[in-house]
Amino acid sequence: MGSVSETTEQSRESVPREVLAATAVTAAEGLALVGIAVFLVVETIAGDPRSVFGALSGAGIALVAAACLIGLTWPLRRLRRWARTPVVVLQVLWLPVGFSLAFQAGLPGYGVPILLAALAVLILFGTPAARAAFDNE
Repeated sequence: MGSVSETTEQSRESVPREVLAATAVTAAEGLALVGIAVFLVVETIAGDPRSVFGALSGAGIALVAAACLIGLTWPLRRLRRWARTPVVVLQVLWLPVGFSLAFQAGLPGYGVPILLAALAVLILFGTPAARAAFDNE
């Protein structure tokens, strides 16, 4: 019975803080996307959207992205190298979205958090400790 506890403690010690922080930000992004999807569905039902299809498809896309991000948090935590790539790709995709919202659409309250979260994950995954942890899979 002691070996399970020891294995858990060893795995916690071997995961760099940078990876844990990136995983936490990734999970928070996923949860935020779930909230956005729920908001879009509620607004579609309660309000008068310009396009019901557009609102519901936006909610669907948000749910798919949320499922990807949340689903990848466990493999990231376990330092699975393959899980890092889709998260990095999604973060790179968030950069123009955040920039567009913050600076072109005039919605810095929406765009800046997206930019900061994406940059944080990319920077955290780029640290020497995180790169070494994933390279030693």
